[in-house]
Amino acid sequence: MIQQNIELTGRTTRMLEDMIVSLSEGRDIVVIAANEKHVSLLLNKLRHLIGPIEFTRERFACKLILNQIKGSVTFEWPGHMFDWKTLTKVGKESGLLFYIDHFAIEVHLELALRELHRWDKPQKSYTNCSRS
Repeated sequence: MIQQNIELTGRTTRMLEDMIVSLSEGRDIVVIAANEKHVSLLLNKLRHLIGPIEFTRERFACKLILNQIKGSVTFEWPGHMFDWKTLTKVGKESGLLFYIDHFAIEVHLELALRELHRWDKPQKSYTNCSRS
């Protein structure tokens, strides 16, 4: 796997915050995660943002149970019906808004990303600098 930067950038939190706004607007949303374990991590992060949540488990997805909101949210992991070329589900499902977590991209497109960064210049590391 590509060497992970251990710095927490907040990308996932910002993605989930934007998803919450879209959900409040009544949108039907699909969140793509890397795998089932990653879905669990995303659901925990979502709990920290909005409080307790309920969901049902399906074969490749977890669907949130939303009592007073018009939209829907399904957390899925590729393994079924996801096209990485178009970043949508296979088939014509109009109206769905997709959120794809960066970790899912890093996992499922690892070889392409490795090739993309193959000739990058090394970045200086400042982690071992002594203070004067």
